[in-house]
Amino acid sequence: MTEGHRAFTVLLWTLFLSIAWMAFHGILQIHGGVGFGGLPPEWRPTGEDTGVYQIAAFGLFGDPNDLCLAFITGIPLAWAEFRTAGNPLIRGAAFALIPLYGYAAILTNSRGGVIGLFGMCAAYAVSVTKGMRRWIIASFSIALITVVAPARFTGGMDVEMGRVNAWGDGLAAFQRFPVFGVGYHAFVDQASTENKAAHNSYINALAELGVVGYTPWFLLLFFTAIYLRRTIILTNTFPKHTRSRLVGLMSALIGYFTSIYFLSRSYHPFLFILLALGICQTVIVSQSHGLLDMVFGGFRKDLRRGLILCASSILFLWFTIRIANRLAQR
Repeated sequence: MTEGHRAFTVLLWTLFLSIAWMAFHGILQIHGGVGFGGLPPEWRPTGEDTGVYQIAAFGLFGDPNDLCLAFITGIPLAWAEFRTAGNPLIRGAAFALIPLYGYAAILTNSRGGVIGLFGMCAAYAVSVTKGMRRWIIASFSIALITVVAPARFTGGMDVEMGRVNAWGDGLAAFQRFPVFGVGYHAFVDQASTENKAAHNSYINALAELGVVGYTPWFLLLFFTAIYLRRTIILTNTFPKHTRSRLVGLMSALIGYFTSIYFLSRSYHPFLFILLALGICQTVIVSQSHGLLDMVFGGFRKDLRRGLILCASSILFLWFTIRIANRLAQR
């Protein structure tokens, strides 16, 4: 094992144990009334006399949605570690984390997390399949997530219309300030919905940062995903332990990218932690197998593709809002 692999393993298990600590904390909240530090779960009303408890942690993960995303993205990473670890104790610990994270994710009662789970599973299926099956899975998943999910995985028609209205507010703000946007964390001044959130990280970044800020933000996501995907393809014939972490990271990233389509998490640190993990593992594997030029070469071509996709994403956001609005009014 190289020095880079060892350092990455230490970093990854630090993340695993931190997420596991929050999972135990959440389980204590539901079954004991309070978690560590005497923190009780949150109550989210779903009607006049009904509601659900949501577990929440501290700091960056004080919101149940953020906590759920940590659990969801931890599942494919733990599965990859189970497949790659040579030590039976490490394999057993990694396998035990999967049901722990899954149960804790359920306790968050996060709707965005449920959608992220679809994206994560789809990304994993695409990564491990070939040929026409890969494109059928990808096409079906995109249709399910972007068209059906907004109207079917929210708590009632009123909530959905509020979400669609927030998306419309974001695009309207972008139309008024297309170059530099309305300003960092200034979406609240543009929102007409009650909770003043965009409910979409892509629209939030577009409205607040304009083209000047949205483009590098989007390209950061694009380059990380495409380099990770390219490394997976190049190592297709390698032993499974070489590819498993890459596939796990790709699944975690796509799951997170999917979830933040329905949550305002444009600048959340956990997003950038995942991006850093993805690019670090890409560099480690590429360097150790002499693939650096094949993975990171052709930057200008990748940049052109990224810019085209960035521009297309703006049109995609507009079409998605129109479709979601039609579904909400049915």
